[in-house]
Amino acid sequence: MTQEVQEKVKRINELIQNIKKQIDELEKLLKEEYNEKGNTDIFDELKKITGENLNTIILVSNIGMKYITQDPDDGFGIFVVDSNSGKGYLIDVSDYRLVKNKNKLEIGYYEEYDIPDEIIKLIQKIETDESIIDSANHLVFALYNLLKKYPASFVKIKYT
Repeated sequence: MTQEVQEKVKRINELIQNIKKQIDELEKLLKEEYNEKGNTDIFDELKKITGENLNTIILVSNIGMKYITQDPDDGFGIFVVDSNSGKGYLIDVSDYRLVKNKNKLEIGYYEEYDIPDEIIKLIQKIETDESIIDSANHLVFALYNLLKKYPASFVKIKYT
């Protein structure tokens, strides 16, 4: 091989190495972007905050409702997130009442948590199909539909 060919091969190898480095950097950026877009397990993220094994998340916000579940037949581990207040409430799905004269839904909760904006944004980004609520536990289904119709207030349940 001539000196000139060896230099060209060396430059080509350097270019290949630079391209490999750029590909590695792009892969790293894509992974970060993937996680930022809500593709992490939101149930794990909420467990870090609450210490609870949650099964269903209902997001209540000005722009609409969102229902996310791991098991639509299960009526336990229900967590309602109010994006307006930044609060999350661990509830018993049967512990609510409609106050007709006030046109309001009162929901009893066991624990209240501050939910960071980042977590609320992750929940909002999760793609869901509203038709999955049709296969939900009947109590969850009823609560979800009442939350769509009435403003909710949350009341702490006192243990006796």
